[in-house]
Amino acid sequence: MIIFSMFILICIIMTVIEIRPLKKNDKKKYLVVNGSILIISFIIFLIHEIHNFSITNLMISIFKPFADTIFS
Repeated sequence: MIIFSMFILICIIMTVIEIRPLKKNDKKKYLVVNGSILIISFIIFLIHEIHNFSITNLMISIFKPFADTIFS
């Protein structure tokens, strides 16, 4: 629970820091990406609470395709 809340806090702080220098059109795209990451991480957290999987393995398996497309 603590790790998850720290993750959300870091995402929000990164959004605020990185969104300032962007142009208006880019801000919407960035908010959509970060918002979807927050929603996905919340869903992962709920799945973890219900099934009690290893949350790190679950996050890695879900975020790996995003990371591959963003950093390729």
